[in-house]
Amino acid sequence: FFVHNILLRATMAHDNDDEPPLVLDGTLLAKGDVGYEEARCRNFAQNAHHVGNDNNNNYPSYVAIVKSIEDVQKCIQYASRRGLKVTVRSGGHNWFGCYLRQGVFLLDVSLLNKCDVNADERTATVGPACDGDVLNAAASQH
Repeated sequence: FFVHNILLRATMAHDNDDEPPLVLDGTLLAKGDVGYEEARCRNFAQNAHHVGNDNNNNYPSYVAIVKSIEDVQKCIQYASRRGLKVTVRSGGHNWFGCYLRQGVFLLDVSLLNKCDVNADERTATVGPACDGDVLNAAASQH
């Protein structure tokens, strides 16, 4: 799926229930885990000053940095079973941090940036985090 497909296994203990832990190829962080704060604030903290937005006090219950469609599916199912709302962050162009909400499941799809151009069919298949520069560069090769 990705050129640099390094598998990271993340498991998470949760609220004393019988549900098995969520296992992803990507990274799963709960509030309080090492790396959570950096993952929560990626893009928002570095860009907030540009728009005068320093309201950085919303804490998702979980941040999942997914590496595959299967990860996305697992996260949506997990959040649904727990009654959690899901917010999505992709390319990091949202300086307002609308994806930062209290108690939600934040799904970070920034690694889903695949871009395949089929010149014969004149089509491109892109991931949700593929930006215009990557698409233009891939298309210009054909």
